[in-house]
Amino acid sequence: MTAAEAGALAVGAVAAVAAVRAMPAPAALRGRRRVERPGPAMPAELVAYRRMLRMAVSSESEAHHRLVPTMRDLAAQRLAAYRRIDLAREPEAARRALAPETWELVRPDRPAPADRHSRGPRLAQLEAAIADLEQLSGR
Repeated sequence: MTAAEAGALAVGAVAAVAAVRAMPAPAALRGRRRVERPGPAMPAELVAYRRMLRMAVSSESEAHHRLVPTMRDLAAQRLAAYRRIDLAREPEAARRALAPETWELVRPDRPAPADRHSRGPRLAQLEAAIADLEQLSGR
C-alpha cells in the first residue's frame, strides 16, 4: 500500500466514524424526509457517508448492498496494511484479527439477507465495527 493510499484510507475511516457519531438517535430518524446537502461545515463526502449509514440502518438490503462492501474494502485494506492479512485469501486469520461482530459484517461469504425489508444493523454495532477496524493499527 502506498503512502497516498494509506492516507486516503485514513481519511475515509475518519469520515465514516464522524458520520456514525454525527447521526441522530434511531428514534429521531423516524419520519424525517429532508434531503441533506453539503454546506460549509459538512463536506459532500461526509454527507454521502451519512446518507449511506442512514439507509443501512433502515434496511438490511441497503446495508448488504451498499455499506457492507464499503466496510469490507476498508477491513481488507486495514488488515493488509497493519496485519499483512489478505481478507479474501486468509479469511480465518482475518476472522481472528477482528471482533466477532465486525467479522459478521465484513466476512467475504456474508449471505444476502433473508428478509430484505428488515431493519439493518444498529448504529452502535456500526460504530463498534468502525472502532474495531481503527484499532487494527494499534493492536
